[in-house]
Amino acid sequence: MRNAFIAFAATGDPGWPRFDTTERIRRIWTNPPGLDSDTLSTSRRIWQREPRPRPAELGRRPHTE
Repeated sequence: MRNAFIAFAATGDPGWPRFDTTERIRRIWTNPPGLDSDTLSTSRRIWQREPRPRPAELGRRPHTE
């Protein structure tokens, strides 16, 4: 991993394809390292169904009396 980061800092090329939302290829730091494609698709679909708070609601606590 260290060598990959040093090479990236020196060349600007991480050595794997740029992430995009179509293929969702990402680097997996296993031994040996490899690439993986959209392994989190099930989790992502589950979370997409959850309502997202509006920015004004973030950090607010429910009012209690």
